[in-house]
Amino acid sequence: MHEFAEFSDGREVTLLDDRGWGMSGRGRTPDERLSELTIEEIERTVYMVLLPDWADVDHPLPPDLAAVEDSGGAQDWDLLAERLREFGVVVTPSELMRVPRRLDLGDRLRARMIG
Repeated sequence: MHEFAEFSDGREVTLLDDRGWGMSGRGRTPDERLSELTIEEIERTVYMVLLPDWADVDHPLPPDLAAVEDSGGAQDWDLLAERLREFGVVVTPSELMRVPRRLDLGDRLRARMIG
């Protein structure tokens, strides 16, 4: 999974590319398993993968992030703001949280889901 920032001039920069997840096939091939998944299931998984690395049982999400966990709003906004600064974009985490987001599953994944 990759997370990008798209700038108004059309440029895209990668903010995160170290995330992902695996799935148990339960005796099915990867293509069979993907063909059974819905877009909604993949979206929920993506949002779970985007949770801050520091969030766990001993370090729960603060209430403002917990309230938006299922919509992808619970991310490490400080980290993303820091990564954007590396590209010359100065933004606060609270400003970044208000930027419109788009989840793009990509043509290859969509094709494999259809089976």
